[in-house]
Amino acid sequence: MTSRVDGQIVAVHFKEGDDVTEGALLFQLDPRPFQAQLDAAVAKAAQDEAQYDNARRTDDRNRGLPCSSTCTLVSGSSCWSAS
Repeated sequence: MTSRVDGQIVAVHFKEGDDVTEGALLFQLDPRPFQAQLDAAVAKAAQDEAQYDNARRTDDRNRGLPCSSTCTLVSGSSCWSAS
């Protein structure tokens, strides 16, 4: 028998010698590390979405600026003509 994930066992749901069936719950793992990992991924996704929205708004704002010889390009931004 092998585990699909690593974790701290917090409960055992059988006794030695018991008959078990496929799919039966044998062990319960501590859910806290998995929940923390999920929470971190959700927070990172929200951060990435906010960063994307900010970049999109900055690009939209920059597209409205007229091009001139004094136009400064930052981080690959482009200057669009106002025509």
